Amino acid sequence: MKKTVIESSSIESWKEIGSSNSRTNQQIKLAQESVSRHIQQLPPDCVPAFTDGSSLTNPGACGSAAVIYTSGIKHQPITIKKPISKRSTSFHAEVAAIELALNFMAEYVPSAPRPVGSIMIYTDCQSALNTVVGGNSNTYSKRLVTIDQSTRALKRRGIDVSLCWVPGHAGLHANDLADIAAKQAAKEAEQTTEEIVDTEFSITEAKAHLRGILHDKWQRQWDVQDHGRETHDFIPHIPTSKVKDSSPQIPRLIEVKYNRLRSGTYLLRSHKMRNNLDRKAGLSAVKHCECGVIEDLEHFLMNCPRLSNPRKDMVNKILQRANQLGITVDITAMRLLGNNLDLPRKLRVAIYAAVCGFIQCTTDNVKI
Repeated sequence: MKKTVIESSSIESWKEIGSSNSRTNQQIKLAQESVSRHIQQLPPDCVPAFTDGSSLTNPGACGSAAVIYTSGIKHQPITIKKPISKRSTSFHAEVAAIELALNFMAEYVPSAPRPVGSIMIYTDCQSALNTVVGGNSNTYSKRLVTIDQSTRALKRRGIDVSLCWVPGHAGLHANDLADIAAKQAAKEAEQTTEEIVDTEFSITEAKAHLRGILHDKWQRQWDVQDHGRETHDFIPHIPTSKVKDSSPQIPRLIEVKYNRLRSGTYLLRSHKMRNNLDRKAGLSAVKHCECGVIEDLEHFLMNCPRLSNPRKDMVNKILQRANQLGITVDITAMRLLGNNLDLPRKLRVAIYAAVCGFIQCTTDNVKI
């Protein structure tokens, strides 16, 4: 789809306002003053509208809303809201909110009690603004077509449409009204028993949705299949995204041995792979460690007295890092080799590095 006829506008000092999760009180005051000045500079026949979209989870039930000041910013606005989808994203709801405002104005203008010369739509979603102004055909193309049609219908009446970004969560009364209404619409989308016809996905969201379906199927298979049970003990839940806790400083061979321990393909003496290799080499299968105990994974990681010094060093490194992060952690074989997704990444990396260091120090004593 070609670029829309919507123009973009900007408030003063927008680069100095900061982000919503770290904005200072001074920046909030600057945002309020900048938006107020922008509105005051609008022509008398311009209709300002604030739009917002909300998703209860992302993706999840979502709704859109628009607060439209048809009689001017000092008068009571018209608030409209609409449930959008039982499963979509806040971005989808933001684009739909702009569409909602334009569709309303396209119907309102012909019978408006006072002349409308232009429309200024304020949104706190920069990506939605860029998508609408740019007319990106890969993202909610049906909505963009409707937005373009409404905009061109208004343009034919001599009414210009502009979009302007405003900071969210900055105490802007009109924006807060739109936020409240959008959240209400999202709850309506979640609670309604009626079918919501809008199930449009962007290509990116469709891919994410399919990945979620495949992940759930993979998880169900992983939970019930017969093989890989030892690995399942360490990695019961398949991550939804790539977990990368390795370090370039760790030698490749040590990483391979680490993954052998996790996957149950190690060569400790009690393992059948080691026994088979010994028999093929004409050696007798010996399951006991040199200390006289069965050499299994638990013994190697936690108990073998021959490895007490490197084990102590491993444990100390983990506990020291956990203490720095203010976390209490128990040292078990499951903790040493598990995904540890319940821990912050900094501690996961420390555990991984410490275990690999332990493996490297024991290479001369134990065949893995």
